[in-house]
Amino acid sequence: MIRLLKQTNKKCINCEVEDFRLTRSYCLKCYPLILRIEKINKGILPEILQNIQNDSNFFEQAKKEYMRQIKWRLEIVKDSRILKDVSAHDLEDRINRTLRLLDGKSLGKINDPIDSYLRDNKARSYVYQLFSKIQLLKPFKINYYLVYETRKN
Repeated sequence: MIRLLKQTNKKCINCEVEDFRLTRSYCLKCYPLILRIEKINKGILPEILQNIQNDSNFFEQAKKEYMRQIKWRLEIVKDSRILKDVSAHDLEDRINRTLRLLDGKSLGKINDPIDSYLRDNKARSYVYQLFSKIQLLKPFKINYYLVYETRKN
């Protein structure tokens, strides 16, 4: 009986969701992303990074961009599960990123209406969390265009 209570109180290290199906202290949404990062750190590279490994300067930049995208997805998972204080600017950014992810156009600067309509911090937090969940509906894929763009910088 005590063992069951301990298992049900486990929380994911990243997103803090309570789940009894944790793998190495991560939930089912976070673990595959953490595993990708760990593999890259151990030198087990995805095919795209293996193909450019000979060009060391570009390789390091591409590797950083690849990992940045994975970490960004981990943040989205975390934001979709935890209510936190959100400014109007943060909410505007989340809404616009969600629209761009879904191949829509940005709404531009909308934080003035957000401030006037969503004055309550809990309301802004809820809408922020809602848009984070919407972003998670789209399957995660590395944006290889951004990885290759690092060569130009």
